[in-house]
Amino acid sequence: MCPALTSNFQQPSPASRLTLPFPIWDVLWVDGQSVTTMTFDKRRELLQTVLNPSETISITPLYDDGLQLFLGVKQQGLEGIVQYNSDAPYFLNVRPKDVITKIKAYQYVTCQVSATRKGAFGWGLQLNGKHVGILEFPPHKDILSKFHSQAKRLVRNENKDWIYLEPVVSCQVRFQCFTKDGKLRSPIIEKLVDLTVA
Repeated sequence: MCPALTSNFQQPSPASRLTLPFPIWDVLWVDGQSVTTMTFDKRRELLQTVLNPSETISITPLYDDGLQLFLGVKQQGLEGIVQYNSDAPYFLNVRPKDVITKIKAYQYVTCQVSATRKGAFGWGLQLNGKHVGILEFPPHKDILSKFHSQAKRLVRNENKDWIYLEPVVSCQVRFQCFTKDGKLRSPIIEKLVDLTVA
């Protein structure tokens, strides 16, 4: 390394260093050999023999009581759990439905529609006066019909991409969780709650 760079380079202080844990769920190769044909239970047993857990690396725990785990995840506002068929081998690049099942802990909230996107479908969603995301998936045609019957009367202004509305039409939205910046992850409209327009 260049001496000038060496003299200017400062090592981070121990207090500023972060230890990032790395959880291990499964093992697919051992000593250059594939073990994907083994059942999940056998692979987990093998994982226990080849990995020594430490401060930075660990083996993820398994839970027999799926219902209790799901209720705990839902209470914490997390996205959901994964159910795995322990008798199945590992399938590369595919996810068979009888092997891995995602169980989503959906949350529900009532939002107001504050904008509609021109071109590709999109509704801007507002909660307590704050933008919380975009509805990307079109709802049932009956919901669309009811909404459009009122939307033209609610237009405030527009630009080349969006039409901005008075946020008075409420809808019940299902979503996975809140993102770090307070947005709804993967929102899907369940129904229109209030179509009352003065």
